[in-house]
Amino acid sequence: MTKIAFSLIVALFTFGAYAQDPIYIYVETEVQNGETLRTFYVEGNYCHALIAQWTADYGTPDGAGSGDLEWKNIDMPGIGTNLSIHANDGAHIFDGSNWSHSTFLDPADMDAKLGANPSRSRRMYITVKKGNQNKVTTQAGEDLFVNKTEEIMLAE
Repeated sequence: MTKIAFSLIVALFTFGAYAQDPIYIYVETEVQNGETLRTFYVEGNYCHALIAQWTADYGTPDGAGSGDLEWKNIDMPGIGTNLSIHANDGAHIFDGSNWSHSTFLDPADMDAKLGANPSRSRRMYITVKKGNQNKVTTQAGEDLFVNKTEEIMLAE
């Protein structure tokens, strides 16, 4: 009996070690001119949490009240200075065979798009840029942005 109990305890610790932290921010990559560019996205209430925190930290974004948001003149250690955060907040829609994204025009549009079908969800795509260039091009930059963003979301 002692061997069985010991084996169960070892198994629990082993499986616990392999458990991964939940993923709150997702990363899509695209290779352009030899660089891997990252676009991030979050879903559900995390969209609101990020918008609220970035507005508190960086001020009212261009496009406030819509799903097309931009915060400017941001410094992110390890990524760059004088950056902007572009957020495209909208509905993730499935038409029966394909997924699409529809940017919110205003709060009423958000309510209409999300309320039209219970399978729709809120999704916000995020890109960090300097000028027109995506600035998160390395794994280290991705890790920094993901960690900082998840800190905001976990505080929610």
